[in-house]
Amino acid sequence: MNDGAVDAGAACGLLHFLLGAGPPVPYPDWNRRAVKRRRRLIAVDGELAGYSRVWLQRILRQQLGFQGVIFSDDISMAGAGVAGGYTDRTLAALTAGCDMVLICNNHEAAIVVLDELDTQPHPAAQARFMRMHGRGPQQTLAQLRASDRWQVAVRMIAGLEQAPELELGDDEIHS
Repeated sequence: MNDGAVDAGAACGLLHFLLGAGPPVPYPDWNRRAVKRRRRLIAVDGELAGYSRVWLQRILRQQLGFQGVIFSDDISMAGAGVAGGYTDRTLAALTAGCDMVLICNNHEAAIVVLDELDTQPHPAAQARFMRMHGRGPQQTLAQLRASDRWQVAVRMIAGLEQAPELELGDDEIHS
């Protein structure tokens, strides 16, 4: 998933942790037993992690020393509604410590938030955004579009737009 970003020189990753007795368990290493054993520790302050100052500021930033950009969960998910409407959800995520709020596949909600949100980016968040740029060799748009990776991605996307042939077992038309 991160191959393209890494190839472009960006340092990125998914950072999901379970915390408890012992060291944090990174997301790829979760298993049913680890989740079961640590389940009681997930709700540390009664808030969803994306709305929790404890998780984002105290645990992730202070205890784990994470200095990268924190992206919210998709606030258009039904479960995110505990914080109210889309603007309230956005403010809750930003206040908790998210640097970037995701509103996926919901154009109308994104417009509402942009129209209603009355806040400025935190200076520390702006510094984190500036550090996100790639450090690898730069490609022009023409070079990118000519690359094998781009061509494969375009073919895959085009394949998604084609209606699949349904096999019904009877291709003859009966009158």
